[in-house]
Amino acid sequence: MAILPADYSLNELDFRYTQVPGSMDAPITKGQNMANLQVWYKGSCVAETDVYAANDVPLAYAKGAEIAKKGRVGR
Repeated sequence: MAILPADYSLNELDFRYTQVPGSMDAPITKGQNMANLQVWYKGSCVAETDVYAANDVPLAYAKGAEIAKKGRVGR
């Protein structure tokens, strides 16, 4: 556990994440490891944690619709 000075600013923190390869492809299972998050302060990593999916995300299929192109949806 890192302790930051009382007068630190959020602007001094650098949040870095590394996505787990393939983790953003549905279906996603609740609790699935999605990424790793690091918090850096003045060149030192002061915190690190894994990020997990809060909910299931099922695989979905679109039927009878076109993908919006340039802000317009067609049929």
